[in-house]
Amino acid sequence: MSDSNNSTQILGELQQIKGNLEHFMREDSSTKRAFDTLYQELQQYKSDFLFQFEKGFLIDLLSFYDSLVWYQNMLESDAETSKESFSYLIEEFYELLRRRDVTPMPASETLDRKKHRVIQIETTEDPEQDKGVASVVRRGFMRGERILREEEISLYRYTQEDDTK
Repeated sequence: MSDSNNSTQILGELQQIKGNLEHFMREDSSTKRAFDTLYQELQQYKSDFLFQFEKGFLIDLLSFYDSLVWYQNMLESDAETSKESFSYLIEEFYELLRRRDVTPMPASETLDRKKHRVIQIETTEDPEQDKGVASVVRRGFMRGERILREEEISLYRYTQEDDTK
């Protein structure tokens, strides 16, 4: 009977040890999931922080880019060599932006409210042109997949002809 009690006691202790091990494994799994979640949040915070840190500087560069383009347009009436020199300057500056992963928004024929800001309306009698991009007034730029500056556009708006005249 002593061996039977001893075996029962040992089995009970083994069951208790097994239960404790299962409990520790569940806690370890929960800790790992919590750590993984925390790591992902930290990576997102780091990415957002860097983007916000550089955004002001990049916006300033984009304003300078606009000035260069304006100046180039003003020089179109001057000698060909000055136009070529300035075109080179704009290309150099554009390359500077590209090296920092800043690119112009892809061309779009239709309004995308996430990427476009309408600043002008052009009427059209063609219903197929309604809500189409008439022209780009100021280029939009992106850094990676994020919008730095919305594209300012002129938008077609369909107006029906008045047949009562």
